[in-house]
Amino acid sequence: MGCGGGVGGGNGPSNTGACQTFNVRDTVFGAKGDGVTDDTVAFQTWAAAINAQTSGVRSKIPAGSYVLTKQIGFSASDHLFDTDGTATNIYLNFDANAFDAGQGS
Repeated sequence: MGCGGGVGGGNGPSNTGACQTFNVRDTVFGAKGDGVTDDTVAFQTWAAAINAQTSGVRSKIPAGSYVLTKQIGFSASDHLFDTDGTATNIYLNFDANAFDAGQGS
């Protein structure tokens, strides 16, 4: 099952046709993206929700500057990342890569 359709927003995951959208800034996850707040816990919670899905996942990272201090892992197999291009920045404040696909969180 592939992902398509619009993007999520609001208070939690939304359905967008063939997949479910998880927006890291939804209130259930709580990322700020202000370049100051440590968004690690929000990204960990967001990644865990994505990893719990078996297929059809669209991950939305809206425009902003996100600070991460720990590694975030993804294991979902049918997964599409959606960002706002150059308006989305992730600042890594640790030695490892932030996104370690297939290794879990």
